[in-house]
Amino acid sequence: MQRFANKRPKPGNRTAAVLLLGGAFFFFINACHSPAAHTAAGESRAEQANAMQTNAGENEIRPPSEEIRYNGHETPKIVKGGNLAAELLSSAAYQKALSGGAYGEMAYLFLEHYKKWFRLEDPRRELRLDNVWSDALDTTHVQLQQVVKDVPVWGKTIRLHFKPEGCIYLFQGDYAPGLTHVNIRPGISAGQAVEAALSAAADSGDWTVAENTLYVFVASSEKAHLVYGVTLLRGIMERRLWMVDAVEGRIVHTLRLNPS
Repeated sequence: MQRFANKRPKPGNRTAAVLLLGGAFFFFINACHSPAAHTAAGESRAEQANAMQTNAGENEIRPPSEEIRYNGHETPKIVKGGNLAAELLSSAAYQKALSGGAYGEMAYLFLEHYKKWFRLEDPRRELRLDNVWSDALDTTHVQLQQVVKDVPVWGKTIRLHFKPEGCIYLFQGDYAPGLTHVNIRPGISAGQAVEAALSAAADSGDWTVAENTLYVFVASSEKAHLVYGVTLLRGIMERRLWMVDAVEGRIVHTLRLNPS
């Protein structure tokens, strides 16, 4: 027993043990990065240093990413990477949100950090937390609804996708920048909007009103409108959405919906 107590590790074995522990720690802190993603992140940091743009006197930086696709109005549609939130992962606020499972807060912290590049003025004011869910792969998904002073922007959402370690591996966005000053005070009543929709649909049969909701609607070729979204139902199989300008009362857009 004594000979084991006095036995000391050889210098080489001690060095190997230190290297092994160090390697395990390095693997843990890089759990969000595949080798390809780690290389891409390094390349992206170099690109950022060379491609910073000036916007209103402030540097506009973008997340470390492997792929970026844009919408027609020059906002990002798809952003992919090993960890888009790499610059935030070690921050106290992000770690606190992660430890509490507050993925909505993590999404806001990420969007606030890169708000200039995303062309957002105030993510917490422009985006409302709509849904948070997890899947069988233990990844978590956050959906944010674009709003103008609590009025939803029709069809405009952002989704962020998280790995368990808190890494963001995918951003998906369909939103319109610069809507914070859109007028959201209706000039006609909800009843008048329903009358306009029924009048426009009268020649195609008998309709009943299923829903009437106030939206901000962004048409591809026009400015944003405050509208009443009047959903009309005929029978049990046909549903149509009529967008009625909430100021002028004219029909802005119609859309056939799937049966509920």
